[in-house]
Amino acid sequence: MHKYRKDFPILNQHTYLNNAASGILFDSLLEHRQEHDLDFLIGGSIFREDRNDYLLETRETIAQFFNHKQEEVVLVPNFSIGLNTILNGLNKEKKIMLLDEDYPSINHAVITKGFKYCFAKVDEHTEENIIENIKKEKPDIFASFYGPLQ
Repeated sequence: MHKYRKDFPILNQHTYLNNAASGILFDSLLEHRQEHDLDFLIGGSIFREDRNDYLLETRETIAQFFNHKQEEVVLVPNFSIGLNTILNGLNKEKKIMLLDEDYPSINHAVITKGFKYCFAKVDEHTEENIIENIKKEKPDIFASFYGPLQ
């Protein structure tokens, strides 16, 4: 725990619980960003010329890891954009099962886009609730960002 506090200076002064709205900055990231910004300041757009190669290499590495083609990998800047991109490509008639206490950006995105949806209750019987809900509601998709079920 002390190592984390050392890497994240804000944790020496506060308990930080707003990571969903704004992630906290850690020391080595600050150093990287300062170098990055300095390179951009000095090099302008030339600084970004190798960015496409870097992104292609990243896509290839991810594709190999999951045993897929590079063309099947999409890189997005954050989870919410990725989720919304997927949802925008789905038929609105699909029924999506959610967990009633899941991460708000998942449930809100599904509900506000007009999908049919149902909830499985999160409690000491979450796994059983999911199975029962699948049998009862017959969802096409189960979307969750919930932590490990125990």
